Amino acid sequence: EDYVEAAEQFEKADSNAPSPAALELAIRARDKAGELDRAATLMSLALKRHPGDENLLKIASDLSKRASASLFELTALCDTPCDLTVGGKIVHGGPETQRLLYIQPGALTVRAGWSDNRSDSKQVQAEAGGKGEVSFVAPTTAAAKSMAEEPSEPVAPAPVAPPRDDGADKKSSGWSPTVFYVGAGLTAVL
Repeated sequence: EDYVEAAEQFEKADSNAPSPAALELAIRARDKAGELDRAATLMSLALKRHPGDENLLKIASDLSKRASASLFELTALCDTPCDLTVGGKIVHGGPETQRLLYIQPGALTVRAGWSDNRSDSKQVQAEAGGKGEVSFVAPTTAAAKSMAEEPSEPVAPAPVAPPRDDGADKKSSGWSPTVFYVGAGLTAVL
């Protein structure tokens, strides 16, 4: 459990200031926590961002061999950059149009998300050692649709009444001056 927490902290560090060192530490922590799927997914992100980093390359081959044998390799494609979740867990990394994910065998949901609370989900049946691909298209928003449509009839703005000057009719609010003077008098007596 400490390794999971450490991995989350290293992922936060990478989100705040992307670096190969933060990703490497997150990968190692996920692997030690027994989360090979998340470690391998982080590795694919790290190699994409930092392809020549020697430290990442050192751990990549062993991790890749183990992941290829026991996990499902899934390529997720989005028509516009999207965030991803796998089985309800956020996939680390910013919005992208293509991501390589490693997932545990079994049935699960992969969800892509975009701005304006738009999302799309796909069911995946993953098999150990297998490969697959899912594609997502960002749904249009109601706002985008209404902006694209021509209005059926011009609509005149509603008339606006001129502001009234109710200065004479204003009622005072707050405490009465009498309360102030009584309080001041009591303070002076004490």
